[in-house]
Amino acid sequence: MSLEVVEAALRVRELTPEELPGWDRMVRGFPHARVVHTLPWIRSLEASGAGLARFLVFEKAGEIVGCLPGLLSEAGPFRMFGSPPPLSQTVSMGPVFDESRITAAELIDATIRFLEQHLAVHHIEILSPDLNRETMARLGFRGEAWPTHRTALFPGDERRTLRQLNHSARRNITRGIRQGLEIRFETDERFVNEHYQQIKEGFLSRGLALNFDRRRVLECFRALRRSGNLVAVSVYLPSRVNIATAMFT
Repeated sequence: MSLEVVEAALRVRELTPEELPGWDRMVRGFPHARVVHTLPWIRSLEASGAGLARFLVFEKAGEIVGCLPGLLSEAGPFRMFGSPPPLSQTVSMGPVFDESRITAAELIDATIRFLEQHLAVHHIEILSPDLNRETMARLGFRGEAWPTHRTALFPGDERRTLRQLNHSARRNITRGIRQGLEIRFETDERFVNEHYQQIKEGFLSRGLALNFDRRRVLECFRALRRSGNLVAVSVYLPSRVNIATAMFT
């Protein structure tokens, strides 16, 4: 049964089963939508044991003006809503919305009321680069910075892309080409074993504990491959030794 709460002209409700197939089209109609907002990514989190997926929509004057995916989980007597869930290897999620129709303060305030009143949520986590820090603090959230790196790429203009890299990175790329490194695009699930093993080795070499298991990598690989949102890459020496792997969305 669909639940809803009405705040002035803003209506918050859960997505109906009939609407679910159109979720990706819905979220991609808003600015700041990313692959982490889409069904394949959310279902991969669910299959990894991160919680039960819930899909909230926000309506004004009968039109959908925002969407918020997240997952419900429990720790003892406490129920948590994460968008994304903690330790899910998801660098952001949060809401997507039409800023000309609804403010972040309106949306988050209504979200809190809905989650508390109808889903009995005790703790909420939202990680997004698109929400104002001061607004979130006024609503009771504690901010925590998560550094990321983003750079522009220029398909068809290799020199322009390379100029953005520092001298050391350009030198290493040139060295790899001279050594005859082979790049392979992977579609077979056997790729996951090598990829996860390299991740483990990287964490352990820096004295870090790995906070996710092979299942998380496998479910992500499967869901994104099926949806056409995955680029999985292996790098081989001429001797056919695999020296690097990566997954890109």
